[in-house]
Amino acid sequence: MPRCEIADTAVLGATLRGAWNALRGSDPVYASPYFSPEFHEAVASVTRSARLLIVEDAGSAVAMLPFQHRPAGLCGPIGGHLNDMHGLIAHSSFDMPADVVLERAGLPMVSLRHAPIGTPALGARFGGTHGFRTLVSDSAGTGRAAADAVPAAGLAGK
Repeated sequence: MPRCEIADTAVLGATLRGAWNALRGSDPVYASPYFSPEFHEAVASVTRSARLLIVEDAGSAVAMLPFQHRPAGLCGPIGGHLNDMHGLIAHSSFDMPADVVLERAGLPMVSLRHAPIGTPALGARFGGTHGFRTLVSDSAGTGRAAADAVPAAGLAGK
């Protein structure tokens, strides 16, 4: 059974960095520097709110989500509004439901605005190249997390 943990680290060890780069290498969509461990480390060097959600299965990292922890349990993209490409870094076969990932990690909500098309998005997939979604831990036990997907063009003027 996969395990979810949150790392509070500004400097990544060689094993974690290697796993991160292997996940990035699994799909060219992760070529953006915003998905790199170096970007996480740069942000973590100037703020204490940088975190890394790591999903492990059989002792190996199978997914990662760099993020920043905000007040009241809110979580957003690492680098905040400067980061225009972010989301879960995982192999395309990763299919753990969003509510399970968030609940196991102890996160009540993660707000993602610009995840690439076709990437595992904590259980939510959507059309277009970018979108906005807020994922909420499903403490009610319905088995699915709330996932609002709106094409980026639909956000104009809002």
